[in-house]
Amino acid sequence: MKYSNFKRLDSDRDNRWFQDTYKGIYNKEYYAHTGYDLGHLTPAHITSYNDTLNHESFSLFNQAPQMASFNRGKWVRLEMSVEDSIAKYKSDVTIITGVIYENLKKKYLGKSKIKIPYSFYKIFYIQKNKLTYAWIGSNINGEVVPTDIKTLNNLLKSNKNDLLFIKK
Repeated sequence: MKYSNFKRLDSDRDNRWFQDTYKGIYNKEYYAHTGYDLGHLTPAHITSYNDTLNHESFSLFNQAPQMASFNRGKWVRLEMSVEDSIAKYKSDVTIITGVIYENLKKKYLGKSKIKIPYSFYKIFYIQKNKLTYAWIGSNINGEVVPTDIKTLNNLLKSNKNDLLFIKK
């Protein structure tokens, strides 16, 4: 994210999830009465500087089932902390968010084929200072803990997730 775009963030957001033209397993009705939110991977507020980007952040392709108390609790506080850090460092940043699935014991949302991740992760790189931070959040107990890139990479590799492996 460019710092110049960050300075233009506002409190308005689209706030309307939409069904993409893809007609597959993703349907927001599957979330009703499950205790899971449609958890943004790219948070809506961080895209509020651009109406089109903000709207696209509500695509069902930009979400994963997130325990409601986790999504509205420690995870949102982490996202706000990341925004506070952008303001503090006044720097362009790279933010990567992803999910980790339990491959041995897959869990699905209700009767759908939507897999529920057991963890979310966030990597935050501040370009000006060349600082990297990483966290793992539990989609089971809602805890968020700091980690390092090496530990995160090992976790991703051991779970055979088809995700980006970051080299430091």
